Amino acid sequence: MIEATNKQLKYRFLYHKTITSFDDLKIYMQSAVQDYNNRPYHALGGQTPLEVLAGSTTNYKILKADSINARTARKQYNQQQCCIA
Repeated sequence: MIEATNKQLKYRFLYHKTITSFDDLKIYMQSAVQDYNNRPYHALGGQTPLEVLAGSTTNYKILKADSINARTARKQYNQQQCCIA
């Protein structure tokens, strides 16, 4: 599981950033880890890693219904848009 976290940290935060020193890396990684831990993830039921660590629970039926509603709304919105050729 840690490999998935490492991959996300590398691709989301590090690969597009120019870091010139170890001190810059330490400072940047503190903010990157803070962002990662406070971002909700679908795989965690819409919770953040910190919420899961604290033992909070999610009502998966509500999450699934919200996800289906959001998908339907996106589809309807996209179908109403006109593409410019």
